[in-house]
Amino acid sequence: MSSDSLANGYYVKVGGVDDEVSLYKLTSGQNTKIIDGTDDFLDFSSNNLSLMVDRDSVGNWMLKAKRSIDLSYFVQRQTFDDSHLQSDYFGIECVYTKTRSESFFFDNIVAEGYSFKDTFLYPQPNDVVVNEVLFNPIEGDNDFVETLNRSHKTLCIKGLQLANYFAEEVANFKAISEGYDFIQPQEILVICKSKETLMKMKPLNGKTLNLGVMGMCY
Repeated sequence: MSSDSLANGYYVKVGGVDDEVSLYKLTSGQNTKIIDGTDDFLDFSSNNLSLMVDRDSVGNWMLKAKRSIDLSYFVQRQTFDDSHLQSDYFGIECVYTKTRSESFFFDNIVAEGYSFKDTFLYPQPNDVVVNEVLFNPIEGDNDFVETLNRSHKTLCIKGLQLANYFAEEVANFKAISEGYDFIQPQEILVICKSKETLMKMKPLNGKTLNLGVMGMCY
């Protein structure tokens, strides 16, 4: 698995009910299969498997696999996905029965990456505004800051910050997002401590809400 600091990323799943090799996307704890490998590809009592996952700078993925009986790699399928653009960690997880506890062996692992040119649009003055602030909620609710992208651009909010303004001084800066997250035109982004509490206490009123979670500035 390759993921960013928020555990969003991609991973290859080997085996399972369909004895296949597949590629998944992990976003905020939700798993989505983006490449469905060939069924029964691993339908053997044991497997010596080589894997290769390629992704270009745009977001085109190719998953290839080769068993010991194969002369070359088989392309399991190709797909496009650019949901996550940053990778900080790489790891392997084994899920097995007791009888298989000593049946895993890994070798020749190479994880290569490259930098990319950041061409995203970032907020300019008055693109993103504070639409509503709740700093003294009723019991059971929580503070929140509601921001609105009132431009006609999809904006990257990496590095966008909130702060206190008191006695003509700006202080206590807090980043809304450290990753490559985006806010769509006319979309509302709500920053709060508890998404579940806010959804329960505040009706949507037909608005499109993108709920973030962070410690408040107040």
